[in-house]
Amino acid sequence: MSHMQQQQQQHPYPAARTNHNTLATTTTTTSTTAETHQEKIMAKRPGRDPGAPKRNLSAYLLYQNAMREQFKALNPGMTFGQLAKYTSAMYAELPPNEKEAWAARAEADKARYLHELSSYVPPQGYDSKGDAIISPLTAKTGRRGKPEKDVNAPKRNMS
Repeated sequence: MSHMQQQQQQHPYPAARTNHNTLATTTTTTSTTAETHQEKIMAKRPGRDPGAPKRNLSAYLLYQNAMREQFKALNPGMTFGQLAKYTSAMYAELPPNEKEAWAARAEADKARYLHELSSYVPPQGYDSKGDAIISPLTAKTGRRGKPEKDVNAPKRNMS
């Protein structure tokens, strides 16, 4: 008895049988669809003014940016997620005086941002922080793909 006949005998229902080739093509199609959907979302998001001041960073982000290359050199085989976990664990284990130093840098960065923001004059179509203004006329409603109802169309029958 061949391997395929054994599988059919063990799984008499078609739903229980698996065709590995079909699963592989379905998986790749799904991931491609997800990628194009993500690209569409990113393309529709309104941008920021390129001349707007960059937002301030937290103490943890300043620490992470400063130590990333050093941690990569110490652990070359780590993935991005593993490196992020390692960095957060190292930040959590910092002594309080070092954390205060990073917090002081974050406060200085916040002061820099507020100073730049006070002298920033937004161009037409951007708010005071540099984000694009979305007008209610151009904003899409939550019902995508469904056409608007014709108010003059005949009503449906009640029966």
